[in-house]
Amino acid sequence: MESYINIEACDLIQVITKIKIKVINLILNSSATIEVKCFSDDDRLLNTYFFELKQPDYSELVNDYFLINYVCEKYGFTIKNVSI
Repeated sequence: MESYINIEACDLIQVITKIKIKVINLILNSSATIEVKCFSDDDRLLNTYFFELKQPDYSELVNDYFLINYVCEKYGFTIKNVSI
């Protein structure tokens, strides 16, 4: 039996600095199940999200850049400009 301890509400702030995107299921011409893992600067896993990419957005999935931009827009992430 699970039991919970009630606490006063508090803000929890996690700083995400890296993400990994993985297509975990693909139904051709229909949909894809996407996994997004969020990491801290020291590579600690902070959160994992799953979502279904369905039509009409699925039909736009022509390359990795579309998926990266879609995920960033969906979760409010901004890609960091890295100079080499």
